[in-house]
Amino acid sequence: MSLFSNFLNIGQTLSSAASAFGDDVLNVKKALGGLGFYKTPDFGRTPYPDSDLFDGLKSFQKSNGLKPDGMMKPDGPTETGLNKSLLNSGIGNKLFQHEPGRSPLHWPSGRSGAESVTPKLIMPLPERQKLPEQSFPVSSESTASNRRTVDAMMKSSDDGDLPHLFADSLGTTKPKAVSEYGDFMGQLRERDPDRAARFEKAVMDKLPEASRARLAQMTGSVDNIPKPAGDLTGSSKNDTINNPKEKASGGSNIGTDGVFERFRERLAPREGGYAERPESADPGGPTQKGMSQKFLNTLRAKSDWQHLPANSKDLSDEQINNVYRKEFFDKPQINKLHAVPGLKEAAQKLAEQVFDAGVLHGPEDAGKWLQQSLDKELGVDSRTSAPDGSKIYDGIIGTKTRKALSQAVRQGKISAVNNGIVDRRKAYMQTRSSFSANKGWIPRAESFRMKQGK
Repeated sequence: MSLFSNFLNIGQTLSSAASAFGDDVLNVKKALGGLGFYKTPDFGRTPYPDSDLFDGLKSFQKSNGLKPDGMMKPDGPTETGLNKSLLNSGIGNKLFQHEPGRSPLHWPSGRSGAESVTPKLIMPLPERQKLPEQSFPVSSESTASNRRTVDAMMKSSDDGDLPHLFADSLGTTKPKAVSEYGDFMGQLRERDPDRAARFEKAVMDKLPEASRARLAQMTGSVDNIPKPAGDLTGSSKNDTINNPKEKASGGSNIGTDGVFERFRERLAPREGGYAERPESADPGGPTQKGMSQKFLNTLRAKSDWQHLPANSKDLSDEQINNVYRKEFFDKPQINKLHAVPGLKEAAQKLAEQVFDAGVLHGPEDAGKWLQQSLDKELGVDSRTSAPDGSKIYDGIIGTKTRKALSQAVRQGKISAVNNGIVDRRKAYMQTRSSFSANKGWIPRAESFRMKQGK
């Protein structure tokens, strides 16, 4: 297949049991719709995976002799089949305006039917330590491409020529190469910490001593092993986490391997850009990428945020990312929530849903819905006593809540807990006076629903 027939090139597996990139969802919906397998709702296409999307995938798969599992993998049979159908029907060029998806990332040995190219050294915005000199920003395309590289690595025990390729690039000690390598290693550490340690050693062993010394100087490493570079937020807090044992034991550095950066990346299309809507639609006033004027006014009353501009329209991306990180990720301890043993495997969507709910409704409400859902599924009462003697959910995601979450994982009830949060979000949404003006709220909540037992 030529690159010009490669209309779709998703960054990660698309399935009902996992989170997805907004761009992937929109493009697959567009493709399925053009081929007659997806009907766009009255409120338009959203970047949220919904049941109609997966039903459309299953219908396409059945019609083309593929396994009707509603799942689409990068470069898998469903993606290949869709690209072929888009090309043969002539619809692809109309839908995507002759702008194919990114060319596939080829494994070092090359892949049949396509020219072998050197992999881009790009990755997922993970645990990154800010360089003393200006670090090179890592694009979302680079993030997706590195994710694909790591996905390919998980299918084989052979690293191929990758250590050599990274060593060649790192040998230049350019900030861009170091930042991208840091992204890659953070993503690999999250998937397989032991293999990441072996891979990193293999790369370092291939570097000249002078290059290793320069990298240590750039990253502030004491062991000549470069830690990931840069931070989307520019914050140095929680940046260094190279000890898997510390992560598992509940240390303060848990979960900073790009978890925030990936959640933030997928949050972006949900929040959009700058908007000024009537008060009936958005009581928060003018909003810049999810930051309302009302919320900004509240922030600026705090000493930590007095430096922010007075108008939401003037907020920079760096300032917005800092707020999301500190107020909606660090304070609610989403990193520790994400690190609960077994959670990522049993309910990949849950930690991200709590983060997303916190952004949309407030971290305290998101924490309460998690606690309420846990109580319902575990048959316990985790409420605390208020000063007036009443029992309340405090919304604090602390040790007690995380222990209950771990128990739900062990008992196989975690998908029900996750879906309970979805239901509580939807119920709350429908009580808001602005609900009718925000048709994307329900699909947004539903995008985090899991199949029971998944």
